Amino acid sequence: MLRLPTGLYRLRGNPAPETDYVFSELELKVDERPRTQPVALLIGRGSKLTFRVIDAQTGKGVPDFSFWWMREKGWRDDLGKISSRQGPFTTNQDGELRTVVLPGTRRYGLSSDQSLDYAKTDQADYNIGRELKLAAGEEATIEFKVHLRPAAEPPAFDEPALESNAPVAIAGRVIFDGPPPPPTIIGGQIGSVSRGARNGPPVFDDSVLVDPETRGLANVVIYFDRAPPGVSVPAAPKTQVALSVTDAGFEPRISVLRRGQTCVFTNLDPERLNVHIRPLANTSI
Repeated sequence: MLRLPTGLYRLRGNPAPETDYVFSELELKVDERPRTQPVALLIGRGSKLTFRVIDAQTGKGVPDFSFWWMREKGWRDDLGKISSRQGPFTTNQDGELRTVVLPGTRRYGLSSDQSLDYAKTDQADYNIGRELKLAAGEEATIEFKVHLRPAAEPPAFDEPALESNAPVAIAGRVIFDGPPPPPTIIGGQIGSVSRGARNGPPVFDDSVLVDPETRGLANVVIYFDRAPPGVSVPAAPKTQVALSVTDAGFEPRISVLRRGQTCVFTNLDPERLNVHIRPLANTSI
């Protein structure tokens, strides 16, 4: 029994995660009369989907891989949006992830650079994924193959090997290929669009910032995915990494965080916010 003011509502039913049913939603209109108004929410069965990631050479399952599904406009989204189960949505030690998803036709793919030790055997598994048409109550398995990244090759015989403590300086410039994208307003005005924007300057998409003269690309992080042989990796700094949210954007735009460091988020905007972290290899937060 719910006591609600008059108006329109979105009613959502979430079944128990151990069942084969999926969530269901409907629009609920509450009138002023009568005082008691019944509503029926129909819960449908989902489709049992098993994701499997295996080593292409050994055939053994590979853990800690995650997946995405593609929306109509080509956007990739988390499995939690179409699953009644609770995360994390990553493969277990046997390389499998079992979940229940909404029936229908969708494309499913393997997340990019999920493991530093493995690479995708088929690049299409990341770019466009695999299309599956699932009916209610149907069971299906989708399998992805990955392979170990090749180990770093030792220096050639005619190239002198560097001492592990010898300093090496690498300098360069990252250039954007092609015409820079035009400025795009993504937030309309400051604040969450879903809750209604308030007065303020527009929020621009600053994910690609290109110098018009040099074509230099800003906010690029270059790193080794693994330490070269014989090179000792220094310990992570003990200093905290601070990020703030101001004018509906992150400041600074790009930060580097080492494993073991602490990151502190501070909201300087008057509205509430939710920070979503999607690591390459760890569980999303």
